[in-house]
Amino acid sequence: MANFSKYLSNPEILSLIGERLREWRIKDELTQNELMKNTGLSRGTIQNLEAGMNADLNTVVAVLRALDLVDNLNTFLPEPEPSLESLKEIRNTPSQRRRVRKKKVNG
Repeated sequence: MANFSKYLSNPEILSLIGERLREWRIKDELTQNELMKNTGLSRGTIQNLEAGMNADLNTVVAVLRALDLVDNLNTFLPEPEPSLESLKEIRNTPSQRRRVRKKKVNG
């Protein structure tokens, strides 16, 4: 099985995503019709996705959800580590302190 690489073209990456989703669907013993019912997507949309044809993110997320793979998005797209510049910016931001005045007591 091929791995994702920066050297692959966009169509090759889309094709690989489609292949992987198809393999997961088959591993879960789901037919395209069952996946269609679980996602609310048309069978043609699922066929196009598995064939590596253009699919919007909504379609991909719906299929990931139906295959219980949404948590894998954390591996696919982890949160970035803060950059040195962003840390400097946070450190140099003036605080929003407010001075609280005490009430004078007449006595």
